[in-house]
Amino acid sequence: MQVISKQDDELHDLNTLRKKVEKQDSVIRSNKNEMEELQQRIKNKNQYLEDKEEEIFELKLQCKKLAHEKKDDTPYTVVTRKSDNLIEITNDENSEKEPTVKLIGSSILSHVDGKRMSGLNVSVEQAYTIQQAKDYVNGSTSKPDITVFQVLSNDVKSVQSDERIIKSMEELVKLNETKAPNSKIIVSLPPPRKDNPKWNLRQKSIASQLEVLFHDNDNVTCCPNDNLGLNGQPKPHLYRDNVHINEQGTRMLCGNILRTIRKFCNLSQPAHRNNNNMTSNNNFYGSRPRYRQQYQIY
Repeated sequence: MQVISKQDDELHDLNTLRKKVEKQDSVIRSNKNEMEELQQRIKNKNQYLEDKEEEIFELKLQCKKLAHEKKDDTPYTVVTRKSDNLIEITNDENSEKEPTVKLIGSSILSHVDGKRMSGLNVSVEQAYTIQQAKDYVNGSTSKPDITVFQVLSNDVKSVQSDERIIKSMEELVKLNETKAPNSKIIVSLPPPRKDNPKWNLRQKSIASQLEVLFHDNDNVTCCPNDNLGLNGQPKPHLYRDNVHINEQGTRMLCGNILRTIRKFCNLSQPAHRNNNNMTSNNNFYGSRPRYRQQYQIY
């Protein structure tokens, strides 16, 4: 009898323990489901924010287009390319005009103000991927003097191989050369990112291969943007998050593009107006260029 009683006690203890385990398992499953639900909600919210950011960027571009269309600018009638990549631009009145530049890229260009790219007539077009840039170029009748592509950042997140992305970029460049034969092409390479180490490594690898690919092409050059980072990682004061640059980062990006344009196309630094309100005392300015005190440009 004592043996049977002992077995009953052990069985009772096992049943009690089993119920506790089942209860804990149920709590764990419930918490897991809640965590998965929260993760999905966070993912949906992030996607919603990205979509809204793209909508805002598109609206900004549309506003810039409307403002540009209201201007009464004299169109270019002659665009010729001289040796050593020198671009000469004339119009009907035989007066000097600013070279036209088309910036085609993703939301990284959302803060770009073309008016601040001194000496150039700049417009911005939206394209979040290489394919979207192809679609734009294919349907456009515009023939700018210089075309700048800033479209690699989103493609590295896709399932495409590095080789496919590089090939697609080469196809984009060739398409632009066909549609606008006299247009110089600048591939602005993506700046460092911190949201995903793998994507950052892919960017650097693809950027290096593109520089090699276009090295001997007299009509195409690459614009590195490594100075927005340090040791391959973004400089925090130039970014508003781990991917998107802020206004200060935009100034640096545009400065890189502007320097590349001027060097590649042999364009000189434009002359700046004298400000009559500023004193001519050399001791006040020292040896610094005076336009830097008068104008804030890229």
